[in-house]
Amino acid sequence: MASVADELGRVMAREKIRLMFGFPGGVTVDLAEMASRHGVEFVLAHSEWSAGYMAGMYGDLTGLPGVLVTTLGPGATNAVNATAHAYLDRQPALIFTGSTSLRQASHSHQRLDQRAIFAPVTKWSTTVTGDGFAAQLRRGMRIATDERPGPVHFDVPADQTRADSAGAGEGSLSEYQRAYGPAGNIEQAAKFLRSAQRPLVVAGNTARRRAASGGIRQLAEARGMPVLTTPKAKGVIDERHPLWAGVIEMAGHHFMDDFLAQADLILAVGFDPVELIGPWRHSAPVINIDYLPNTDDVYYSALDLVGDINATCAAIASTSQGESRWSEAELARHRTEYLRRVTVQGPGLSPSAVVFAAREALPESAIMVSDVGSHKMLLGGLWRTSAPDTFFMSNGLGTMGFGLPSAIAAQLVHPDRKVVCCTGDGGLAMVLGELGTIADRELPVLTIVFNDGALDRIRRKQWNENFRAIGTEFGNPDFVKLAESFGLAAYRATTEGEFTGALASALADGGPCLIEAKINPEEYDAQFRSLPRG
Repeated sequence: MASVADELGRVMAREKIRLMFGFPGGVTVDLAEMASRHGVEFVLAHSEWSAGYMAGMYGDLTGLPGVLVTTLGPGATNAVNATAHAYLDRQPALIFTGSTSLRQASHSHQRLDQRAIFAPVTKWSTTVTGDGFAAQLRRGMRIATDERPGPVHFDVPADQTRADSAGAGEGSLSEYQRAYGPAGNIEQAAKFLRSAQRPLVVAGNTARRRAASGGIRQLAEARGMPVLTTPKAKGVIDERHPLWAGVIEMAGHHFMDDFLAQADLILAVGFDPVELIGPWRHSAPVINIDYLPNTDDVYYSALDLVGDINATCAAIASTSQGESRWSEAELARHRTEYLRRVTVQGPGLSPSAVVFAAREALPESAIMVSDVGSHKMLLGGLWRTSAPDTFFMSNGLGTMGFGLPSAIAAQLVHPDRKVVCCTGDGGLAMVLGELGTIADRELPVLTIVFNDGALDRIRRKQWNENFRAIGTEFGNPDFVKLAESFGLAAYRATTEGEFTGALASALADGGPCLIEAKINPEEYDAQFRSLPRG
């Protein structure tokens, strides 16, 4: 009979989950050892929160649960933020935290009610018992991957990792996936569309995750409808397509809101309101197309189509041919005006110059991972991608420190593709140790640091209130020397020419590299003024 640790390793191998992430302690070393015996590689991060971001990104990219292993007490509490990120950014993950032995009921050292801590930021939290673990694991994997995906927490008492694991543990994860067909009421949706003059599509993260690009494009082209996406859905329609109209909730928020207000019908396709920064302000009727009914109560949906998103969009398209009052020329003017409003060239190196130069130099297949900060808002609006799963950010929780660990996970999943992390000086400082992970594993991740010496978005809010910049400005380290101390190639750029040259050198070298872009943050004024306060 297999132990709990052996059962976890066996199931991971069976489900082809090939990586386990963590920062282990004495209570959980059995989990790493037994997983390794089943061919699962343990990835050591420099903190539990970094390991958690890695596990979440692994789940996002593969659709399989990413696995995080930590020890008890501080190891568990350090993992809470990354778990909350996986929860609000809809990443399937299994979080294993060590805990004190079931036999030590009175033991207090490092003892916390870890299930209570993790319960608000997970879909399910449970205490592992040897005789029930196989069934617990099977249930947890199903919960983690079902809509909306997210983390499941297993608290593992020290005396249970080697306990016999009995129970019904068979049945692969693929057998749990529900079979969805097109939603009903297709003809009702077609009637809405036939009566609308200016309908448009807002596509969200679920559409990306569920590979609905084909159906969305077919639906948009059937009626000449513009397509807006949320940041996490970037790429569900090629951003060079004449019907692509931009990204909501990023730089130029009010400009995009004004565009959306012109619609007389909104098709919310796989749209997850967790990405909305401000309230929904639009009065046009909404057709909600998703795997789940619209119970978020962020907007009222006149029609709820619950089923396979891709098939539902294709079915509506086949019955909804017709002319739209949107023209390609109008949409082209809209895209041009957007760029004019959010890119303001000033002295020195502007953030948009960094974005445009990187986009021009990098292949279409490159994976861009953005950390949180002012640069994220600009990247979300300006970075152009032609396919889904090539652009990632934390936008449900919106947590700094997400970028570099997630880029590491992306590189591990896709070793043949170029992975780039764009981060701010504040976000990088939170996870500097992961430069060591990149160096140790010789991962060719390119890290671009937007260095403005501040927490720019918060500082701008202070300025907007005529406050002083208290607690928002840094005396930064020398990022180039820091990167070199870890063994990375490193460059510094203060002009567009220097950045273009540094980027060319980094790509020619092909190994781990960091570029510190000493930017002039004045350009952020334009995007800040276009965002809601709060």
